[in-house]
Amino acid sequence: MTTLKLRHGSYCLLIDLQGKMIIAENTGAIIGGGIEDGETVIQACIREVQEETNGQIIINKSKLKFFKEVIYYSERRPDFDWDGKNMQIFVYLIDQSDFVDFEYYNVEKGGTDKIAWMSFDNFFEGNKRIERSELEEFLNQNPN
Repeated sequence: MTTLKLRHGSYCLLIDLQGKMIIAENTGAIIGGGIEDGETVIQACIREVQEETNGQIIINKSKLKFFKEVIYYSERRPDFDWDGKNMQIFVYLIDQSDFVDFEYYNVEKGGTDKIAWMSFDNFFEGNKRIERSELEEFLNQNPN
């Protein structure tokens, strides 16, 4: 019997109050990745945001809220040593004060070479692991 291996990760839904979110531009995925040895899930979340936004977004830990855990399995790819992911997903309501450079906050600019703004509608069109209704309910219960 084969034991399936999970990759443990920390992810962040960076949400603007105008109904947009920041995603990884090259994949359309939410910001996040694996938890490194010795890291807490919150430390990993903050590090991943720093890495994937090129240091342009500074996370205020007190505004970071745990949203949900998602576990899923997929066919093992030859370049990975895991069969699925255990995703710890956080929500962060972002505003211009969280940006190192205000230009990166400008929705019309689109983001950096690594991140982009995406509307809720577009995000939920292709997303299979987060339901729009559950995120909207969470946001209503956690306004700040």
